[in-house]
Amino acid sequence: MSAVYDSVVEIDIDGTITKQLRDEWGSDQVLPGVKEKIDEFKANGYYILIRTGRSWDGYNQTKDMLDRAGIVYDELQKGKPVSARNYLIIDDKNVMDVVLPRNKGI
Repeated sequence: MSAVYDSVVEIDIDGTITKQLRDEWGSDQVLPGVKEKIDEFKANGYYILIRTGRSWDGYNQTKDMLDRAGIVYDELQKGKPVSARNYLIIDDKNVMDVVLPRNKGI
């Protein structure tokens, strides 16, 4: 992150932003209400960090999909870190902080 933010929302892609297909990459289908919720976080001053387990080979495809869907974000990263203070992590697996049911959106 190049700037200092008081609050960060970290969001997984597959099963959280887009529909998860089996245990593979998700589709490009953005789940209902997700874009609006991310827009709300951004409007409230959150730094939006999208972090995925997708391969680096698919980075440009993933970035293009998010951009086409109008998903706003400040940073796109691969891998899942240990949470730091003041982080809100939203994921469909038990990483930490907030765990959501797969394919239900935010």
